[in-house]
Amino acid sequence: PSFLFIKVAVAEIPPLALVLGRVGLAAVLLTVFLLAQGKSLPRSRTVWRHLAVMGLVHNTIPFVLFGWGEQYIDSALASILNGTTPLFTIILAHYFVADDRLTPTKLVGAVIGFAGLILLILPSFSDGLQATTLGLLAIALASLLYGVAIVYSRNHLRGLPPLVAPAGQMIMATIYLLPLSLLID
Repeated sequence: PSFLFIKVAVAEIPPLALVLGRVGLAAVLLTVFLLAQGKSLPRSRTVWRHLAVMGLVHNTIPFVLFGWGEQYIDSALASILNGTTPLFTIILAHYFVADDRLTPTKLVGAVIGFAGLILLILPSFSDGLQATTLGLLAIALASLLYGVAIVYSRNHLRGLPPLVAPAGQMIMATIYLLPLSLLID
């Protein structure tokens, strides 16, 4: 449903403004929930540096790529391409996470999951398919960046209390997107 929402929304709202709205609202809500639970945002500069990377690689760039890319491809195809994230993740984790090696079982599981996604989405293509190369590349790059972010998070943000990392990432994504949206949109 989120890819369909993005497809409908970008017809009326420029991608940067749409993403700013998403991450800005998420930043406010997650921070309120975090504070309501008696927790706080991190004080460590090191943690904030990692949250800044995550806000860029896991939220800002992929969300903008999805918004932009869905102007040029079907939402069902975007959903399928997003389903490549686990494949990217297990390959990247094999090389960049010391205790997470690629096994035949993991690979088969990821491929079966991806095949299942294709089977679920396939009926959406009964009316044909709309796609451009740049749209496909944008969505594929967003999915790759999700994989990069998952591995990065595993290496640098393990052990944070719940909601701290998502709230921090959304705050950083909002900080990145606000001036860009005002300048471009």
